Amino acid sequence: MSPQHCIPSCPASDRQCTSQSTHLRPSSGHVNSDDFFPQDVHVPRETLMGQELANHTWQFPFNTFSQMVCHIDRKPAADIVRLRMGRDDGVDRLEYYHHDSDGDWFASAVDAAANNFEVKLAGENAELLPDTGSESVHYTPLALLLNHCLDACAAASKGTNFDLARSGPYSKLSFVVYDKPTGDGIEAAASLKPDLVGGEDFLAEVNSHNVLYWSPPDPPDPLNPYPPILIPAEIKNNWPELVRQAATARPLRKTALVLGYNHVTKEFRFLLFHRGGSLRRMCPILQMVHVFLALLTCRNISDTGFPDWCNDNQFKLPVDKDGTRHVIADIDKVLHYVNCCRGRAARVSLVTYPLSGDPPAPRRRRKEPLVPDTEVRRSDRIAAAQDSKATVGVAAGIEQAVTFPIRSENKTTTEQRKPVPIGIHDGEYPPLQGVTVDPASMHYSSSLGDVAATEGRFKAVLKTSWQQDQEMILEQELLTVCNGLFGTPRHHYSFRPANADQVPITNHLFLPSPEQAKGLQSFHWDLMSMGTPSAPEYKSLWVHFCSLVGMSLVLSKDPLFLFEAILHGMLGWLSMFLKGFLHRDVSIGNILALPDAIEMEPFDIDSSDELSTLMHGLNMEKHPGLDLVYQAGRLERLIGELDIGNKCSGFIIDGDHAARWEQSFDSPHDGTRSGTAEFMSMELLASIGNGPYLHSPIDDIQSFYYVAQWAAAFHKDGDNLDLVKKIRSGLSGNVEAREATSNHIHRLVADANDVGDFLVRCPPLLHAWNSRLTDLYIDFAYARKASGEESWLKIVFQTFAYRGVADFLEVFQRHKENLANSRN
Repeated sequence: MSPQHCIPSCPASDRQCTSQSTHLRPSSGHVNSDDFFPQDVHVPRETLMGQELANHTWQFPFNTFSQMVCHIDRKPAADIVRLRMGRDDGVDRLEYYHHDSDGDWFASAVDAAANNFEVKLAGENAELLPDTGSESVHYTPLALLLNHCLDACAAASKGTNFDLARSGPYSKLSFVVYDKPTGDGIEAAASLKPDLVGGEDFLAEVNSHNVLYWSPPDPPDPLNPYPPILIPAEIKNNWPELVRQAATARPLRKTALVLGYNHVTKEFRFLLFHRGGSLRRMCPILQMVHVFLALLTCRNISDTGFPDWCNDNQFKLPVDKDGTRHVIADIDKVLHYVNCCRGRAARVSLVTYPLSGDPPAPRRRRKEPLVPDTEVRRSDRIAAAQDSKATVGVAAGIEQAVTFPIRSENKTTTEQRKPVPIGIHDGEYPPLQGVTVDPASMHYSSSLGDVAATEGRFKAVLKTSWQQDQEMILEQELLTVCNGLFGTPRHHYSFRPANADQVPITNHLFLPSPEQAKGLQSFHWDLMSMGTPSAPEYKSLWVHFCSLVGMSLVLSKDPLFLFEAILHGMLGWLSMFLKGFLHRDVSIGNILALPDAIEMEPFDIDSSDELSTLMHGLNMEKHPGLDLVYQAGRLERLIGELDIGNKCSGFIIDGDHAARWEQSFDSPHDGTRSGTAEFMSMELLASIGNGPYLHSPIDDIQSFYYVAQWAAAFHKDGDNLDLVKKIRSGLSGNVEAREATSNHIHRLVADANDVGDFLVRCPPLLHAWNSRLTDLYIDFAYARKASGEESWLKIVFQTFAYRGVADFLEVFQRHKENLANSRN
């Protein structure tokens, strides 16, 4: 018998898989819309999962896998060792920790448990696992075998250091056959249908008719008052299919364990999903016992991959940069969520917290689950429109959203809003622990108390996302540098969190270390037959806290409100651009509206003298169309005519895809692309698979257009209209469907009865804007082609950034009166 420890990972960005395998043998181990809406191409979720997971699957020996899933304590001298060895790469390593699975007492317990297990297996009257039969034939035998193994481990642990984990999350683990939909989905997906499930006392308490949950309701369901599912199990005869089907991690959860069994080869694997890979290794029955005993050392929820400083309802966060004081912030609403496998899994939440000196908030109960105002999933069009050579590049670079069913009972669309669990209900586990902050990671602007209170409580926006370590510093720098500029967030702080046990929330411990990367192929599990990746994807969870509270554009009260919020968000984008940052992910979740305009610093445009200095020494006669000073002056004039001043009603957030645009001229991005697919420019999408591509301001400006039409199409005013449903399907469909639908919207001539009172008022402005964007792209393409050296390219970028924003302001100015009149 040989377990296979597999860890697929997910972020937000990135999920990979690590595995350890075990061969289980009993004796051893009114408008005719059909004309302009192309049919969407549906790609099964399992296929999308495989595309995102790609070749990021890893394998390790069983003892290393046990180190990853057991209880760990950081060594006091870990940082000293790191400094002495000159390791400044920021990557955490297993060697920095004491592992319960490494102790002599643990080795003795493994021997005893293995003997107990052999005795139990020998006591069976027939082979426990049949040699033939369908998947379902193996459900009960596998559950029985798993419970025998757990019983053997529990008996061996008595009288040892396992006393520390007597009340741990896995201390009463047992498995039952399930094979029906769960009571809730994971990451907003449809309900799953795991073959087996493991949880606290399931064998004694759960019957075949009971419904189980990943995050049980709070207060509990009176008919199904059972603890959460801790470990699902799947039976298949195809490992790639099983792994694609088995990803179950939640946005803030560091790891999620899934058991896999191939009923044809009788091979068993532990699949540990995380935000970066998967591990696998063949081993006998002794090593299967080793892993289960390692699970029994877990003492708290953080050992199982859950953060101990947040749950479905609340966060416990630092007040200021020293991290010694904390406040409990209630999650009032999820504003936006990107549901993905190897993306950043960005989640934006509206939170409130008490004023200084107020008593701590009581444990919060929520009658209804949290549902995001906007949610983006990875669109089928990417896979359908691109050839196979582009697939890996797409998976590695785009914020792709995907659901991961073990077995999904129904197809979920963007309109079918599902709960979004971020952790576990605090009614099931101990009180929240204060988050630990790595001082070196803290980017601080202001204390949580440095804002005006509303109705006795502070309001703020909290964003979490999984970021690659080489990228994470830039977003923090952007938020700090651009703090308080017109149309940008008011930043408090950003940091990389750790649990109370001082373990950072990263995927580092589940990947080959930088030292092991020299022989990376020996750690790779080529599950998808795609070859070894060039490097592991080291990722960390980051928390960003800002006090400027916005709402989704899809909730706009009327089109004038929508387009004004987009205008101010565009000025925020330009503020970032003028500070040297290109956002590169303008999307429906990153442009927010303010219910009531607030005062901010007026938009600051470079003076004509500064711009003239920038162009000094350049022969402008060669490029007469590059009139940077004119475009800047034109923008300044329009801002004055529209009387924008210091009143702001929309802003742009996020920066996890941002780049310093002046540094990208010599090294345009390779096969990967940045952005959220539904809002990427058509040129950017068309470039996928075609080598390097220089992301330009024009790509971002076109994304604002797609955000505007998305917000108009998904406004609640059209929820029950057939034509609007087709429009929404087209916008979230494949590349051809989105392009055809987008071209139709700005030429739409319809009645409010067909598309609703909101969308029917938007086409005139969208049509005028679309025409400007077409000219802008063509002129930019010619200017860039003629620009030559880097000094000219800088002028091209700035000129067209000013022009693109000014074009929209001019369009808005011409349509503002009609939009205002239509309010009546």
